[in-house]
Amino acid sequence: AQSYVSNETCSHLINDAPLLTHIDVTETDALNGEIFISWLKPNEFDSLQFPGPDYQYRIFRKSSDETSFTVIDTTFSINDTAIYDNQINTLELNYQYKVEFWGERNDSLQFIETSDNSSSIYLNINSFDKKLRLNWEENVSWQNLNYTIFKLNDDHHSWDSIAETSQHFYFDENLENEKEYCYFVRSEGGYFAPDTLYPLFNRSQKNCGIPIDNVPPEIPEIEITTDCESIFFDIHFSSAEAAAEVKTFFIYIF
Repeated sequence: AQSYVSNETCSHLINDAPLLTHIDVTETDALNGEIFISWLKPNEFDSLQFPGPDYQYRIFRKSSDETSFTVIDTTFSINDTAIYDNQINTLELNYQYKVEFWGERNDSLQFIETSDNSSSIYLNINSFDKKLRLNWEENVSWQNLNYTIFKLNDDHHSWDSIAETSQHFYFDENLENEKEYCYFVRSEGGYFAPDTLYPLFNRSQKNCGIPIDNVPPEIPEIEITTDCESIFFDIHFSSAEAAAEVKTFFIYIF
């Protein structure tokens, strides 16, 4: 038999570890790329066991072509919760980060806790006839609810927001074939827990794509009539646009 439902109750995890909030691509480049990383300090760690006064954050990074994390920076204050990671290849690689929290105990620094791993957003673009498919991926410790797509306006040399979606893909349509279009994606999300920030905005790298005509012309319907002396071909397409795709007809007889 089905039991009765219990009373509802809510709780949250103790904030004893750094919470990553930003892995924001601020510069897209194969050599001089840059990512802004920030986190919330752990306000609920056991300060009796780790009385300080010295505390330390150790920031680790792993790129999409690496198998293990490497220490890239260290900060020496419990309030020093942001760095810029520069001179990296943000054009072609995605990056994951984690932050370890260390505190002084018995005159030595000891490991307290580590953040969850989180990555930057990486944008891919696939080309189709007169349209581009944007798809992106990220692995973050918070929850992203919405994504805004930005597109480079060549006339004004500015980035315009063109759409919002909760999905991880977007089709930009009615484009001109063989012309380059550039984009980046900005996520909006948060932890939705006490003493955290909302909203959290993070950007992908900038990426460009070129629509190409990779769809073959429509196969028309052909109606043939004859009056015994001449043969007439009547070719039907589903639309005027489909008919305009065809430049030349080759007619064979056997």
